[in-house]
Amino acid sequence: MVMATPLARSACSFATVPKWRRGITAPYSNQKSNRSPLMRRASPRSGTASRKRWNADSTAGGTCPRWASATTSTREGTAPKLGAAPERRKRRCCILRDVISTITLRVNYSETDQMGVVYHANYLIWFDRARTELMRETGVTYKELEQQGVYLAVSEVKVRYRAAARYDDLVQVRCWVRDLASRRVTFGYAVERAATAELLATGETALVSLTHDHTLTRMPHHVVELLQPVPDPVRV
Repeated sequence: MVMATPLARSACSFATVPKWRRGITAPYSNQKSNRSPLMRRASPRSGTASRKRWNADSTAGGTCPRWASATTSTREGTAPKLGAAPERRKRRCCILRDVISTITLRVNYSETDQMGVVYHANYLIWFDRARTELMRETGVTYKELEQQGVYLAVSEVKVRYRAAARYDDLVQVRCWVRDLASRRVTFGYAVERAATAELLATGETALVSLTHDHTLTRMPHHVVELLQPVPDPVRV
């Protein structure tokens, strides 16, 4: 006599228990034809709370949730956060293109020499004032740069004098960035008579980036982005 009925009843009752409840891990498959109704009922419902509750019950038995990838870890700290907003990129500061700063000066009597014209060394002071305003307009100042431990030291100066500026003349000094490297920046200058736009002098200065110990260092990345080279408006 064959005992078929108890065996069939036992197999049927065992099949009614979901595999993830028995602690048995079945091979993962994306094909709908291989998924039984029991497996579909074992899938988590929509909603973050239901998914987290179902995940906790599944991982308690040592099995991997069926909705998760076979290569995705469900350990704490490594699983992706459900319902979390995507990380937004930081907005970059506004970068001004083709910046040429202009300052207006009136020649003081103390700036002239015995011949009644502006002393040649005073042009370097005008260059420094124009360069300071250029950096301020682009979004970085000398003070902020030095607070970050970076100093710009003049390493080279070139001036070409074309006409004389005299006492009480109103002059304009233009400044722009001519060249830029990771440790060096070159500025260009043009000094003009304000009333007639006559070109009085042109020049350039090269500055290197130093630390407080006077050693070469790279300029900060945001400073390199702000100091963009500009084509020469005049022949230097």
